[in-house]
Amino acid sequence: MDIYQQVTDSIIQSIEDNNTLPWLKPWKDSKGAVMLSMPHNLSSSTNYNGINILLLWLAQETGGYSANSWLTYKQAQAMGGNVCKGEKGTRIVFYKTVGAKKDKAGEVERDGYFMAKGFTVFNVEQCEGIEAPALPQPMPVTDTFMLDVCDSVGAEVRHGGNQAYFIPSQDHIAMPLAEQFNSMDNYNATLAHELTHWTGHKSRLDRGFNHFEKQAVAMEELVAELGSAFISAELGFELSEMRHANYIESWLQCLKDNKRAIFQAASAAQKAHTFIKEAVLQEVAA
Repeated sequence: MDIYQQVTDSIIQSIEDNNTLPWLKPWKDSKGAVMLSMPHNLSSSTNYNGINILLLWLAQETGGYSANSWLTYKQAQAMGGNVCKGEKGTRIVFYKTVGAKKDKAGEVERDGYFMAKGFTVFNVEQCEGIEAPALPQPMPVTDTFMLDVCDSVGAEVRHGGNQAYFIPSQDHIAMPLAEQFNSMDNYNATLAHELTHWTGHKSRLDRGFNHFEKQAVAMEELVAELGSAFISAELGFELSEMRHANYIESWLQCLKDNKRAIFQAASAAQKAHTFIKEAVLQEVAA
């Protein structure tokens, strides 16, 4: 089974069926509150990363699960429970190093390479004998929260005009005034999108996309969409629309041309998300 092709096909189908990105369909808890939170492994209490975030968000939405906690079959048993009979799991990805070789002294003769492998997890609501934990409560977010984040990481934001964009040559983010948005969630999500662009500057993560190539521009926009989704999920913003919906055909073409494109975009967005988190934590510690 080609896990790259399988994952890419599932994302393509979701986009084509719904004419939107699969992580932009927020679900609601039993009290009707819109939720979008980071999926995590219930056994290890760790969040999933990269492409697995997208796969589990998609599975959560299509399965109608309110919980965002996941387990392997063996982990469910180890916790004293079991996967309910007839339940189908969700295929996600881990990377395994293959091809490495060492000599008798333990010195590396040949470096290995990463290969994607699939494995199956189940939502906690597909299990019996295990209590589903409450969804994490979003942290209090003030109207200036994302502006404070930008200030912490050293990103310059200039307000004015009617468009939001990042200018690499001048290294600043341009944003409309907050009152021009229909909600502060929308303002914060848009600023998170542009801040993700900011991380790709050559002086920071240097993503290196060639902005004169049409698909490279679309890829960078996809990274920023994902970065905004990751930040919004962690902080509790409602993410309900694309920042640049006009790229949807280009995104589809990217995915159809390159089965690793969505993996690359998710990985780049994860690095941007981590870069922002670490910079904020360093500022708080200082």
